[in-house]
Amino acid sequence: KLVVAATKPLTQNAGAQAVFSSLSGDPLLDVVFAAVFAVIAYSSLAVVLLTAALVTSQVIGLDTAFPLVLGANVGSGVLAVLMTMKAKPDVRRVPLGNLMFKLLGVALVLPFMKPIIAWVVTQGASPALMVVLFHLAFNVALAMIGIALVKPVARLATSFLPSQANAIDNANTPR
Repeated sequence: KLVVAATKPLTQNAGAQAVFSSLSGDPLLDVVFAAVFAVIAYSSLAVVLLTAALVTSQVIGLDTAFPLVLGANVGSGVLAVLMTMKAKPDVRRVPLGNLMFKLLGVALVLPFMKPIIAWVVTQGASPALMVVLFHLAFNVALAMIGIALVKPVARLATSFLPSQANAIDNANTPR
């Protein structure tokens, strides 16, 4: 309720309504928009809560809100990668792996967005609660999948960001 009240001026602004209502229809574009917005806002949670407020205010529907939630998650992964760009490769692997998991999760969920929304609507919760619970469910499912895939993703992240000593050794090895 506090988020809805705090964002009321934004959700009632004609320009903001036009921007957010123009997002409807292309889930991939919605994901990209929310990812960029999360990086700019420096917070994926802010994007998720704003999305919940926009749904409550009926500026956007769940067909736009759920991809925005996915994009907020991707944005938090991108933000972590950006924040560690100047760190050593060993430090940068964890944020890169996190981003890979988030991208994998979006790739797995996005094609099933319509059936997910259809099922969620039958549960009868408020729209804002549906958005927050979708965010929670996505992240719990991602964590469960992630536990099983930690080693392969770690190997992939290491291949993208080898240790500086390994990179020098590989560069000096004759082929």
